[in-house]
Amino acid sequence: MAQSAYVACAENISLLHLLQKVPEPPSVNLVSPIEHDAANYTLGMATERSLAGALAFVSSITDSPNCITAVCVQEQDQKLQIHVAINKQTPRENNLTLGVICSGFNKMFTRLSDLQGDSLIMQIQDSLSAGLSEKDGVWM
Repeated sequence: MAQSAYVACAENISLLHLLQKVPEPPSVNLVSPIEHDAANYTLGMATERSLAGALAFVSSITDSPNCITAVCVQEQDQKLQIHVAINKQTPRENNLTLGVICSGFNKMFTRLSDLQGDSLIMQIQDSLSAGLSEKDGVWM
């Protein structure tokens, strides 16, 4: 007689629990306040974290588990540097994907740096929709 999927799942969980105990239960890792001279930074920590999260989302152009990206925002001398990392098994793996991501970011930031005037929000929205379209190869 066939077992139900629920019974099989419960048995597998029990067996895994017997094979390997969790050494320490999960805990919350709160970020402690960073002591730095805020006058030297244009962006606050929350804004910088939000920007990094948004760029990380934009850099995720594929659903492949073999192509996971990470983004770091670093502010130096009144400019932002965006660092993009991608997982690789070999030095040449995912170079094309990383190139597409960097090219898309360069196009997006070039368009954003050209914006001026009172209707900045509308220009940003138009620039983003034009700069991150499928024709530019940013979205796979």
